[in-house]
Amino acid sequence: MRFDRGWLRICWIAAALVALAGEAFGQITLSSPPLPDAVLGQTYNTSIFTNQTGPVNFSITAGSLPPGLILSGAGQSFITILGTPAKIGVSTFTLQASVVGVGTTSQQYSIAVILPLLITTPSDLPDATVGFNYRETFAAINGTPPYTWFEGQVGLTFGKTSGQRSITLPPRGLTPGLILSPSGTLTGAPTQTGTLSFVISVFDSASSTQVNSGTFNLKVKPPPTVPAATLANGVTGTTYSAPLTAQNGSTPYTWAFNAGTLPPGLTILPIGKLSGTPTAAGTYLFAAKVTDAWGATAVGAITVTITQGLSITTSSPLPNGAVGSAYQLQFGAAGVSPYAWAITQGSLPPGFTLNASSGVLSGTPTAAATYGFTVQLTDSTKLSVSKPFTLTIAPQLVITTSSLANGQPNVAYSGQLAATGGTPPYLWLLTGSLPAGLTLDRSSGAITGTPTNNGASNFTVQVADSAGITATRQLSIAIGPPITFTTPSPLQPNAVVGQPYNQQIAVAGGTPPYTFTQTGLSDGITLDATGKLAGTPPALSTLNFTVTVTDVNHVPATQAYVLAVVAPALPAPTIGGVSDTEPPAQQPTLSLQLANSYPLPLTGAITLTFASTVGNIDDPAIQFSTGGRTATFSVPAGSTNAVFPNGLAIATGTVAGKITLALSFQVSGQDVTPQPEPTRVITIAAQAPVIAKVTASRTSGGLEVDVTGFSNTRDMTSATFQFQASAGTSLQTSQVTIQADQLFATWYNDENSQQFGSQFTFTQPFTISGNASGITNVSVTLTNTQGASSAASASVQ
Repeated sequence: MRFDRGWLRICWIAAALVALAGEAFGQITLSSPPLPDAVLGQTYNTSIFTNQTGPVNFSITAGSLPPGLILSGAGQSFITILGTPAKIGVSTFTLQASVVGVGTTSQQYSIAVILPLLITTPSDLPDATVGFNYRETFAAINGTPPYTWFEGQVGLTFGKTSGQRSITLPPRGLTPGLILSPSGTLTGAPTQTGTLSFVISVFDSASSTQVNSGTFNLKVKPPPTVPAATLANGVTGTTYSAPLTAQNGSTPYTWAFNAGTLPPGLTILPIGKLSGTPTAAGTYLFAAKVTDAWGATAVGAITVTITQGLSITTSSPLPNGAVGSAYQLQFGAAGVSPYAWAITQGSLPPGFTLNASSGVLSGTPTAAATYGFTVQLTDSTKLSVSKPFTLTIAPQLVITTSSLANGQPNVAYSGQLAATGGTPPYLWLLTGSLPAGLTLDRSSGAITGTPTNNGASNFTVQVADSAGITATRQLSIAIGPPITFTTPSPLQPNAVVGQPYNQQIAVAGGTPPYTFTQTGLSDGITLDATGKLAGTPPALSTLNFTVTVTDVNHVPATQAYVLAVVAPALPAPTIGGVSDTEPPAQQPTLSLQLANSYPLPLTGAITLTFASTVGNIDDPAIQFSTGGRTATFSVPAGSTNAVFPNGLAIATGTVAGKITLALSFQVSGQDVTPQPEPTRVITIAAQAPVIAKVTASRTSGGLEVDVTGFSNTRDMTSATFQFQASAGTSLQTSQVTIQADQLFATWYNDENSQQFGSQFTFTQPFTISGNASGITNVSVTLTNTQGASSAASASVQ
């Protein structure tokens, strides 16, 4: 063991000597990161230095250099990374430097290979105009924005000791009249014409600066001019287009009309064309103005001649037509006749034709709509031209006024004629004579005035729309006492289902005799020509109908009427199955009968109410066997007996009072309950208590007796207990009477007792001296203000 410890001690000494030796020669250090970025496809050269003076061995122990770069300069105190990078990305590597007798050190580095900075602006710049403000912004990609721009060649040098790059900037302002801002915008007004050529350079904002340069050409042109020109001839009705020409200046040009007269139908487009479809022949002189890209302008005189060509002179849309009215239109033409006409696209309205030689469009339309079609015209030289048209066919023109109101002598009159369809506005005409004193307004169709004489006038009215289409109608106006209905609506009395009905509709005024007609009657009721309503309605309904009466002069009057068909009176109903007085705690089964059969199916409800005679309380046990205090029933048509869905009984409860049963009846939702409302009153008379159950049990000190029952007067005066003993046992006291009024009053005055009506469970304990087991039976009798109950007994358990 001592040998092992000595060996360890020797090792520690050797390690200490090595450390001392390293301190004597100095530790190795490497240049600190970061290294400058490399640019894809461009020569890269940077060095990593040590603090040693002698040869240093370098190696990469982890990672790798970017593809295309290598280590160079073995055997020196620094190492150089050079080459041309071939792939973008970031490469991380660990460089180890070692010196014999000194030691070894490592450092991690990264080299980012980035895309080269490039100028993307084309070498030929947009043209400039001498003396006018110019503006062009240069653009570049890659590198690290923001960029800085210079006019001239920018030099780039490398610092070997630092591994960084530096730039040499040229002076600015080499382009006459133009200045390049550091942000890359070339502005100014060129001072001379010609083609300028200059170098523009850009470098980025990264510490490893990139630089790119390019040679650019800029043409500086004189201001524009517009030479006088004569354009190609045009033809009316034919699409025309001719270019306008300018010289010098910088494109694009913008053109506009300046003065003179353009051919009708033609316009100058901003792109430099005279375009459109000329409509009038002639020679036209006008001035056109051009503006170049930098605002320089010029005006020139332009001449163009338009000759007369083949054309359809009729305008679109065509005049409207109307359903059912004959239509005719002559198409117009300009050219060399004779002509040929045809429809080449779309379709004519149903019922229309176009005459191929005359160009007449005619027919009687049958459907209202707007139709589109193209008409082609061909002249004798075989030249053709086409033109689209629309034609609207309106609904049929109809006078909607079917009759006019009658008037009275010396009383102001106002009537109105009305029409639909066609194409408004309308014009009204009249054939025949209006009653003396009345006139027709031809534009509005109003008939107004004050008639002076009795009598009837028959006449014809005609309406014409804006397209010249007409319609007529025969009308009349009678002057005299008006016809009035003296029978009011709704009609009374009502009609009754299954019973004969008769009613006379009466009128006054006009000139008898009268003729009656109706619309809307049904359900067995009719109206004859004399105005008599008669029939036997079979079902409930409300009849809405209109009666029209016409006098001898054919003057009409109308009146709307309502006649209600109601159910017949209900036979007297009787509630059976119960007596006028019923004992408490019973469930008699109810029945319901009508005095006579009823012709319609009935539905109804029976409702129960209860009024106590022993205080303001309710007994919830008093209800129908179906639950609750309302039950429904039905009575089939022709029957006298009501049908309860599950039978119906009534619980009479345990409280003295009166039960009232009320009936209501309906037929198809119509209330047919007799008035006053049918009811049946059942009296629950006050009576002595009723004992339902007695139990007796032994206790450690004697006996306990439990009595269950009810007292419908909700009171109790006393309780009497009679005891029986077994053979051989004698009782000193065999009967005990207890005053119970206060005890039961406490219970019946408690609100919680009301939910039980008058029911109770009475517990009475007894203390027995002597042999309590000898008592074998106990009998109980309860007494209230109405008397004593029947005795009830129980064996002692």
